[in-house]
Amino acid sequence: MAVDRSVWQTLTYARKLAADSEASELYLERIEELETELLLLESLGRSKQVRPMAARLFGTGAERLFEESEDTVLDAAHEILTHAPASHEAKTIPAASVNGANLRDLMMAYAKHVGLHIAVRVDPNLIANAAVGERTVFIADRLFGAHEAQRLATHEVYGHLVSAFNVRDFAGAAAQATEGLLAADGRDEIFWLGLGDACEGYRWLMDGKPDRAEGHFVAAMHNLRNFGYSYRGFQVTNLLAGLRLCSEEIRMVRARHKRVFDITLLPQLKLAVQAETMV
Repeated sequence: MAVDRSVWQTLTYARKLAADSEASELYLERIEELETELLLLESLGRSKQVRPMAARLFGTGAERLFEESEDTVLDAAHEILTHAPASHEAKTIPAASVNGANLRDLMMAYAKHVGLHIAVRVDPNLIANAAVGERTVFIADRLFGAHEAQRLATHEVYGHLVSAFNVRDFAGAAAQATEGLLAADGRDEIFWLGLGDACEGYRWLMDGKPDRAEGHFVAAMHNLRNFGYSYRGFQVTNLLAGLRLCSEEIRMVRARHKRVFDITLLPQLKLAVQAETMV
């Protein structure tokens, strides 16, 4: 599989930007990981090339656990395997239940702890133990061990769902909308104005300033209301529905009908992705 030349050019540019960043060490390390992953894709089927790159990316087990430690990752793996319990954990935790401990309630509790509002659905056809969507966790209709249930809840909620939420970058999306506006005229100009206000509103919400956000939402709905279901590949109807929902949520919190704003109503980076494809 050949990686497009533009991808390598983007990585080179990213490396230059990272070098000037206060967190340069962190960014440069991640860029190197991405470069290795791309090289692996290009080398699929050629084992002599894949093996050293895989070792570079994932390690060989010879790495030290800590700088001052003599023990390696491989030593730790052997230690875990040696002392792992011989007996299998009893499967006593159901996927869902009206009474008693169950995996669905455990995941809901984990999500509530970090302020995420999610749905958990039992899927009798799911082969894996669990899978996640944008705001939904799907779990298999079977029994789980107590520790297994905790591991699954931690992985799916604190791993996948929290990571997905943190992808939201409304400042970047607003900047892209501004770029689109600079090159627009006529009907396009109204569209980019509306999209920019939507991004700014979401940004203010993320900063904990719902009153400022509401004004941008109203302006965005006013500008986008006549663009129909879709405009130049962008699903305007979905965006308008989200803006109305967020505006209603702000008013409910202000009137104290709700204690906190449901942050999962905020869309992910789809706004920025769409804006980028339209510039």
